[in-house]
Amino acid sequence: MLVVALFWLCFRLFVSGSAALPAPIMQRWEEITGHTLLERYGMTEMGMALTNPLNGPRIAGDVSKLS
Repeated sequence: MLVVALFWLCFRLFVSGSAALPAPIMQRWEEITGHTLLERYGMTEMGMALTNPLNGPRIAGDVSKLS
């Protein structure tokens, strides 16, 4: 169990992309790892184009919505 706990400490950022992230998956990921996924969209040719904030609240499936 210690190895698993240390494994998650090695990462600073977890990213989800290519499709809207369902809220239940985002919540379950956070329960398991203690980290919140950063949802991003973009094309290979241009890199990341749209993103939830790096610092601040991250809302699942909200990247492509207009405020």
